[in-house]
Amino acid sequence: MLVKEKYYGTFHEFDYQVNSDDTLEISCIPENISFYYPSNYHCHIVEKGNRSIRSYLSILKRKISVSGKFNFLCNLNFIKSTSIYRAIGLLKLKANAKIIDVGCGGGSHLYSLKEIGFNNLFGLDPFLPNELLERKDVKFIKGNFDDLDEKYNLIIFNHSLEHMSEHQKVLTKAKTLLVPDGYIIIRIPLFHSLAWNMYHEIWYQLDAPRHLKLYSKDALVNLFERYKFRCEKIIFDSEFIQFARSEMYKMDIPISAFWDKYKGNYLNLFDKSQLKGWKKLTEKVNAEASGDQATFIFKNIV
Repeated sequence: MLVKEKYYGTFHEFDYQVNSDDTLEISCIPENISFYYPSNYHCHIVEKGNRSIRSYLSILKRKISVSGKFNFLCNLNFIKSTSIYRAIGLLKLKANAKIIDVGCGGGSHLYSLKEIGFNNLFGLDPFLPNELLERKDVKFIKGNFDDLDEKYNLIIFNHSLEHMSEHQKVLTKAKTLLVPDGYIIIRIPLFHSLAWNMYHEIWYQLDAPRHLKLYSKDALVNLFERYKFRCEKIIFDSEFIQFARSEMYKMDIPISAFWDKYKGNYLNLFDKSQLKGWKKLTEKVNAEASGDQATFIFKNIV
């Protein structure tokens, strides 16, 4: 199956194969993979300057998610949070728990965790912005997962495992890095979702060639169980953009053009009834465990 790179609109083609174990992977990783992670790649943007009111509300919403307490902010979808914070809250970690965010990008999630109250935070990324290396409140490491040699209470793969190769080696390494009762939280797109079934090669979460390998829900759980990790919780948290952005790809509109030409406003491309329908469908597929991404909590079993 040929899949075009459409985030930046290069339209370069890459071959992907569907495997018998319910996984989907790129046939050959391009030698120039770093070309597809330019300095303006969205995950590597470092927040600067004064925060907006919405940013402060996002931090508050994340604090509430970690606490596990209900608040009206949790129902406000325009205020950003993710199920990562809800998952962390379920672990009841102490403030000094040693946490590493693998594929941390610009470090936004780590700084959210810092403001929530965690104080032993690490970030790892092979394409880490150099300016983060000078920060003192969070320890940032520019390198690869194999470079790590310390012990952690929690390893986070927030939309990063799919960017890594040789997942068996990743889990073998993770086993050596976790304390005996440690956890892995992984948030990842899911193959065999409704969005995949609808769009196939133009499903936006394929994100060729950056996403190297994707799993169905059961295939991911089976992989972790082989390395003696127990699945404690799965939170389906797909968003309406699984449909909106796939429809954009159907029209050959790159994500970069969405921000530049269409000002990041879906109403410049779709009418309100379409967006409302996709949001309603998203609620349905998440409830039915067929959304196109989920957050998993795995516990290290010794």
